Amino acid sequence: MKAFALAAVLLSAVVTCPITSTAQSAGAVSPQKHVLGYQDPQTGAFRPLLHEVPDANAVAVTGTIKLTLTITIKSVFPAGSKLTYACGAGLLESSVNLTTDTATLYEEEASSVATVNGNTATCTLTIPYSWIVPAASPTVDTTFTGSYSVNVINNDGTATSTVLRSTLGYFLSQTTVPASGTTTTAAVSVTL
Repeated sequence: MKAFALAAVLLSAVVTCPITSTAQSAGAVSPQKHVLGYQDPQTGAFRPLLHEVPDANAVAVTGTIKLTLTITIKSVFPAGSKLTYACGAGLLESSVNLTTDTATLYEEEASSVATVNGNTATCTLTIPYSWIVPAASPTVDTTFTGSYSVNVINNDGTATSTVLRSTLGYFLSQTTVPASGTTTTAAVSVTL
């Protein structure tokens, strides 16, 4: 019985040693290359993720938009209202390369509270931007737009505020982004 137990121990040592050393050497000799991807649910095939190559003709564009909103107040609001005139502005840049079907999209926003003087309120909004956009060409469709909004809010001291009046519109719409380093000014008059 002791001879059988000893033989079993020796046999297991002989069998496990080659397996262990083989497993160790295989891992050290050929490291795994990792490929990011996903399994296609339709076919079950592995699909590697595609890498987007930046447009070699892309250029850095920086600038600033300064928007002044002059608000003429004609609406009559409930007595005792604690009014805030909140202004907002947004920029949207979109460039689509019609040859490669690639696109860039940038969006910037700013907000401010108006200064009220009698029946006129004024907001000044400044939006700096810094983008990498495709160079202008006949095969690149670019839009550069600016929008604004003004909300009259009743801050009555409760947990909720009520918008009593609002307006919105566009102050800029063009097919090119201004030259880098440009400060573009715009003024809009609204009546609420």
